Amino acid sequence: MPSGLLALGILEVDLNCFQIVLASSSRHRMELLAAAGIACLLVPPEVDENSIMHREPLKMAMKRALAKARDVTGRIPLDRSTILIAADQVAHVDGVVLGKPLTVTRHLRMLRLLRGRSHQITTAMVVADNGGSKRSAVTETGQEHSASRWSYQSWHVTTRLLARDDLTDQELLAYVHSGEGRFCGGGYQVERRGIQLFRVVDGDWTNVVGLPLPSLISVLRGLGWRPFGSGERLAKDSLAGRLCPRGGKVMRDGPLGAGY
Repeated sequence: MPSGLLALGILEVDLNCFQIVLASSSRHRMELLAAAGIACLLVPPEVDENSIMHREPLKMAMKRALAKARDVTGRIPLDRSTILIAADQVAHVDGVVLGKPLTVTRHLRMLRLLRGRSHQITTAMVVADNGGSKRSAVTETGQEHSASRWSYQSWHVTTRLLARDDLTDQELLAYVHSGEGRFCGGGYQVERRGIQLFRVVDGDWTNVVGLPLPSLISVLRGLGWRPFGSGERLAKDSLAGRLCPRGGKVMRDGPLGAGY
């Protein structure tokens, strides 16, 4: 079994059921998908994100997302039931990427920078499949890339956030000392107490909390995936959160097949 593969739910594969793979080490993103009825296998990419840099936030995020997708597609078998999702998110203001603050001093400085200003959260998305499925146009910004037998679609979603201008240094410092957001790009978690830092969230909320689900679902539907089958049985694995939209077998936690 290749290193970095997290076996989360398949002992055998029913090819009548789409197998969605998330090229990520983030259980948070896996849980977001599962909550939306899009269950998946989590396969951490073996990519050094810090080695992929670009002066433009969007281009950096897209290069990283494509690198994750290509790494994982190079390590898993390709069949008609497999769809892979990869993503990379950046927070940025005036073209400058806001990384993870990590220390109290940097965290407070970052939140002061955002106070009373607008900044953006951009998520670069890549979806890969075997290229043989029926597809449709997804977004006006969508692109397609082909390599070997995998076909890659990419697009991005940007959401604007306006931070409150009446936040005192004491309030910002209290948030910093809570420890929340220290390991997040931008230095906050808007889905938790960090929402108190903002006056406006303009755009796709799901994009801010981890993945732009509406546009992702459009892409998956364009590839033939459906969350519910008309009159068909839904089966769900409560541990892995794996949903078989076409009534296929549900697999319990365990090692993947030998091909993995």
